[in-house]
Amino acid sequence: MRPKKIKSKKTILLEYLITFALCAIIVVIWISASRIFSSYEDWLKVWHGYEESVHSNAQKNYFVLTNAFFGTGVICLGFGLLVIASNGGAFEMIVYGVRRFISIFQKEPNKIKYKTYFDYHAAKSAEPRRSFLFLIINGLVYLAASGVFLILYLNAA
Repeated sequence: MRPKKIKSKKTILLEYLITFALCAIIVVIWISASRIFSSYEDWLKVWHGYEESVHSNAQKNYFVLTNAFFGTGVICLGFGLLVIASNGGAFEMIVYGVRRFISIFQKEPNKIKYKTYFDYHAAKSAEPRRSFLFLIINGLVYLAASGVFLILYLNAA
């Protein structure tokens, strides 16, 4: 069983704030890219198939915000799920196999740290697990914000 690493409240708060800030930067970049590479008329042609200005500019803004927050939330949540899988040992065999393959090309191929996969797995099991909750929570916050913007998009006139 892996030992738990105790973190201070300041460290935990810092993890959440840094992740939230990085996600906010991704949202701003996403919104900027959406504004630069498309105009309102192009948006109407692509998403609705007609050129008339039926939808308001506010609806386009909500559409862009929905996409930006949803994409960022999925990315953050995806990284959290990858950490969960890694903590469970999902990638241990791949990492061990790659390290064994690379050791073939070293000067002394028989001088390796772990002779068997069992030794590698035992050593990795003794290491503390990486935290992931800050990624999951931030991803869910951004997905919830995306849901709010989706509701506003659907109700905009």
